[in-house]
Amino acid sequence: MPLGMFQDQHFPVHRLKLADADSLLLYTDGLTEARNGAGAEYGLQRIRALAACHAGTNPAGLISECLGDLLSFGEGSKQTDDLTLLAIRRAEKNGAPA
Repeated sequence: MPLGMFQDQHFPVHRLKLADADSLLLYTDGLTEARNGAGAEYGLQRIRALAACHAGTNPAGLISECLGDLLSFGEGSKQTDDLTLLAIRRAEKNGAPA
């Protein structure tokens, strides 16, 4: 459920189940709507590609890769919106770190 949204709005609820070693990357629109010097948006396709390239990376590493890519994309442009990232990963059943 979205947080800090309009109280009169209704949002659909979706459930998902993470399998062993699956990761989930959550982010605010400060990531998707970030712009570079030419005015192009970072966009959802770039996030999908980055997440796919780093599918086996631990949560801290995934966030680090995302922030590094955003900085590279932005080419020194000023950040115009707040940005929040959250990455989680389900541990493997056998107790090995995921």
